Amino acid sequence: MKQPLINLKRLWYVITVAEEAHFGRAAARLRISQPSLSQQIKTAESELGVRLFDRDAAGVKLTAAGRELVGDGESLLAGAQRLADRVASASATISGRLNISYSRSAAHLGIGELVDEFRRDHPQVAIHTSTAWTTRNLEQLDREEVDIAFVRPPLEDDRPLLDLGGDDLAVAVPSDHDLVGRQPIDPAWLSGEPVVFWPREQGPGYHDSILGQVWRTDPPRVTLEEPEAELILEAVARGRGITVLDRRRALRMKPVGVAILAFRPPAPNVRLGVTWRPGDRSAAVQAFVDLCRRATTAA
Repeated sequence: MKQPLINLKRLWYVITVAEEAHFGRAAARLRISQPSLSQQIKTAESELGVRLFDRDAAGVKLTAAGRELVGDGESLLAGAQRLADRVASASATISGRLNISYSRSAAHLGIGELVDEFRRDHPQVAIHTSTAWTTRNLEQLDREEVDIAFVRPPLEDDRPLLDLGGDDLAVAVPSDHDLVGRQPIDPAWLSGEPVVFWPREQGPGYHDSILGQVWRTDPPRVTLEEPEAELILEAVARGRGITVLDRRRALRMKPVGVAILAFRPPAPNVRLGVTWRPGDRSAAVQAFVDLCRRATTAA
């Protein structure tokens, strides 16, 4: 972004002189001396490289360049004031209670850090956290047991959803598996392998997204279902099959006897989202959603 050629205060001075058509009256209105105002206008003209006013014994009037500046400058000042008002409103004290449910599968994706930042910014808000899976989180949200839910998209309805980023998938296999040493893995190599996975009802969109990206039209041979990633990886270590899960989570949790193998690029990936009840305008909910939006913009 380029440095502005004129600051907002000098723009305000220019507009005031244009409205008064007289430096003396404009200076009185602005409560500064006339020489100071004249110097500010000269500085503005120097910054822009144009003459903004024609001066004569009768007073001052805008040049063509001055009219262009004042025409858009008024809306620019109004927009700046609205921005300042929003910033002031955002910093106002927010109180109350906020119930947040984490996603079990996304602790490694910075959701705890987001909540910690919200706590620092809004110490008057009492925060209660819990952890579940996508389907459970959405049920709690609909029953108004929680206000904010971290989920794994895609979702099966059109509720509000903010994408917070994601992670590549990886393959977890027993450390003595034939695929070890052959990475990066082609998804086609997984066809026919016994698979340890988690129940679809915990997050249908998330579940189907993984299967669709990795196994496509050839459904995996799921021989064992476990509800938690820790239990899934332990089953892989015991030789019950292979699995696919978020690469960073797999590396963080990897038990002895398991190898984590990367997919060929572009690797399949999964997303993390945050959702809330449609129409919920509570200050705490809106402040948390705004924080999440800023985090995604800064990422």
